[in-house]
Amino acid sequence: VRPSVRPSIRPSARPSVGVVVCSSALCGVQFGCEVHLQKPLEALPQDSAIFFEFKHYKPKKEKVSTRGFCFIEQDEMVNGPAALEIYSKPTDFRRRKLKLLSAKQLYMHVTLKIQDE
Repeated sequence: VRPSVRPSIRPSARPSVGVVVCSSALCGVQFGCEVHLQKPLEALPQDSAIFFEFKHYKPKKEKVSTRGFCFIEQDEMVNGPAALEIYSKPTDFRRRKLKLLSAKQLYMHVTLKIQDE
């Protein structure tokens, strides 16, 4: 496996059907990175989830591609640590046909800080 060129994560909030509710800028893959979504959880549609898409640049094709993704559903969003399974592309915003990225147990570890308005 070749190392990724300019790996980054694009967070977004999406309902299972429809368009992006809110998103944040790409942030480099690093420890201790904070991401803020500027939308109250109460304002998200009922079946929404926060998606984290792992993006990387393909120099030969000169484009940014998705490597994998993970998500957390609205009913799982509580303050504290969470381990999110990483799924293979393409990103399935409907959350129906999910295939793990690897046979190994890979997780994206996040700490959620949910602020009340």
